[in-house]
This record gives sequence, structure tokens and C-alpha cells, in this order.
Amino acid sequence: MKDNVRQDEFIPVTRNIIKNVLEAVGMTAPKFAEALGINYQRIFDLQRGRTKKFNPNIAALICEKFPQINKSYLFTGEGSVLVETEDAVPVEHVPAEPASDGGGLAEISALLHRLVDMLDQVNERSARLTDFERQLNEREAALNARELDIEQREDELGMADKKTV
Repeated sequence: MKDNVRQDEFIPVTRNIIKNVLEAVGMTAPKFAEALGINYQRIFDLQRGRTKKFNPNIAALICEKFPQINKSYLFTGEGSVLVETEDAVPVEHVPAEPASDGGGLAEISALLHRLVDMLDQVNERSARLTDFERQLNEREAALNARELDIEQREDELGMADKKTV
């Protein structure tokens, strides 16, 4: 666990990044998720701060479907949302579904989506474990404080017993 980087620092940045991306492509979050072929919950989690930063696979998928989106912007929030070249494909010309090549591309795409889903589950579990670890550390600190307090009371009682003898 990195103590010098607070995870909640990414939340406002990520919220702004997804907001700006949606504005740039002129889509709502559900339509954007549908165009990417992913569950809307992923975009919703970015909007609400549940997901702290862009998953590299999601960023790659976004740039594959929307080549005009600046990939480094997705990770940093710095620079322009859109790639600044004449070669960028306008949004309305990006196909909603991948071209079929006899099933191979669709199968690879399905596997990538499953992989991304699994990575998201791992990230969610990791976040839950981090939270659980924080709770355990707080409990340990409270127990240590109680133990110190008990030791101090024992010392005081020991001193009082010596004075009465």
C-alpha cells in the first residue's frame, strides 16, 4: 500500500476526464458504453469516483473505437481530449460494431471483454481488501492504545499497593 499517494486524489480528475470525453464524442454515458461494447456500470463507476483511474484495457478500447480521443489524456487529464491531427476519424464515422472476419475478431473481442471484466473484479476486490486493511489497522491502533492505558493503570495500582505496604 502506497502511503504517499492518496487514492481519492484521482476521483475529481477521473470524473472530469470521463465528462470531457463524453462531451467530445457527443454521447451519453449509456450510449458510450454501448458503442464500446461494455457494461454501463464501468462508465458510471468512473463518473461517480468508484473507479479511481482508467483501466488500460478500457483506455485502449476507447481509443480503438474513437481514434480521435487522446490516450494520454485518459490517464493524466492533461492536454487535449482529442488527438490534434488531420488523420483523426470523426465520431460519426466510427463503426459501432467491429467488422466481422468470420468470427475470429468477434471471438478475440469477447475474450478481451471477459479479461477486462475480470480485471475490474480484481480491482474491486483489491479496493475492498485495502479498505479492510485500513479497518484492521484502525482496530489494531485502538487495541494498542487500550493496552497502553491498561499498563499505565497497572503501574499506578502497583505504586498504590507499594505505598500501602
